[in-house]
Amino acid sequence: MVAASKPGRPICLGSERVASLECSGPQDACELLSQALEALVEVDQQSEQRLEAVRTKLMALVSRVRAADGMLQRLLREDQEGDRHTEALTAAALRDPLTGLLNRRAFMALAGDVARGASLRDEELSLIFLDLDHFKRVNDTHGHAAGDAVLVDVADTLRACARRSDLVARWGGEEFVLLLDSCSLAQGLALGERLLDALRAKEHRLLPSDWQVTASIGVATDGVGSESTKEAIEALIQVADERAYAAKRGGRDRVVPDPSLGFCQVA
Repeated sequence: MVAASKPGRPICLGSERVASLECSGPQDACELLSQALEALVEVDQQSEQRLEAVRTKLMALVSRVRAADGMLQRLLREDQEGDRHTEALTAAALRDPLTGLLNRRAFMALAGDVARGASLRDEELSLIFLDLDHFKRVNDTHGHAAGDAVLVDVADTLRACARRSDLVARWGGEEFVLLLDSCSLAQGLALGERLLDALRAKEHRLLPSDWQVTASIGVATDGVGSESTKEAIEALIQVADERAYAAKRGGRDRVVPDPSLGFCQVA
C-alpha cells in the first residue's frame, strides 16, 4: 500500500526565481534539495557580484576623494606660496635691498602714523639725519664691495642703538634717518652721541683696522601740532639735514642741533 503523498508548501529560496514544489516522496525531496542548492549557489554568486560592484564603486569613490584631497593640498600649497611671494614682494617694496632698513617711501608712510600718534598724545618727535663722512674715499680706495659692507655695518649699528619704537631708514646713498617717537631734543642729542661712539668703535671687515668710519649728524625736534603729518615730517627732515650739513662744515664727526637755523631751541 502506497502512502498518499502529502501536499507540500511553497518554499522561497531567496533568489530571483521562486521554487515551489510539492514534496510527495524521496524523489521530490531530492529534487527540492537540488534546486534549493542551485538557488543558494546562484544567490551566492549574485551576492558576490553585487559585493564586487559595491567594492568597485567604493574604490572609485576613494580614488576621487584622494584626487580631491591631492588637489586641495596642492591648492593650499600654492596659496601659501602665493602668500609668501606676496610677503616677499611687500618686504622688497618696503626695504632697502642692501641694508634691510626701511626705504624712503616706506619711512614716509610709517612716519605719518607715528606723527599722528604723537599729535594725539601732544608729544614731541625728534629726527636724526646721519650722513657718513668721506664715504667716497671708501669706494675709491677699497672698492664698492667694501663700501657696501660699511653701509650694512652702519645699518646694524643704527638698529642696535635705536629703540624698538623708532623708525630707521636708509635715506639714500650714505644717508640715514631715524624718527624718534616721544623724544625730546635732549634725548635725540644723547642718541646722536651714542651713535657716533658706536660708529667710531665699529670694526669693518673689508677695511684696514685703523680705518675709522664717522658721521655728521643733525637733530631736529618739534611737536606736530595741528599741521599735517606729512608737512611735519618733511620739516623735521629738512632741518635735520641742514644741521647734518652744518656738522660737516664744522669739522665732521659731530652732532649739531644749531638753534640759529630757526627751528627749535636746545633744551
